[in-house]
Amino acid sequence: MSGDLHRDTDRAPERALVLADVVQLHAEYARLIDARDLPAWSRLFTEDGELVHTAGTVTGRDALVRFAEGSPVGAHLPGLPAVEPQPDGTVVAVAPFVFVNAGARTVVAGTYRDHLLRGDGGLRFSRREIEARGRLELEGPGGTDR
Repeated sequence: MSGDLHRDTDRAPERALVLADVVQLHAEYARLIDARDLPAWSRLFTEDGELVHTAGTVTGRDALVRFAEGSPVGAHLPGLPAVEPQPDGTVVAVAPFVFVNAGARTVVAGTYRDHLLRGDGGLRFSRREIEARGRLELEGPGGTDR
């Protein structure tokens, strides 16, 4: 990510469309995983898509579904991504996230690093790296939650 937002003003309309597509993909990712619609969630990845997380790398849609079946239930809250369209038509995106783990009563903050490919169905994850950066324990019932 270059960090220079004004460097290529001729491509601004293209970048805005790519940003909208990435925001939509991130929203669908959160909606589908939180709803536990795991087959639809896995189709947001390419056939051989990879999900890289602290415990390792999961590759392929069937393996993604099996992984997600054992994942914690909660709410995924993606932040706004920075996008970098590549000359080959792929997109690199970096976005903050917050995950509220309902069972463990924790909040995890981190960063998504995505490599995206465009296909017939729109953008798809070819690789998503999840970097957790911080964790907050929530108080239990009867605490100061409001």
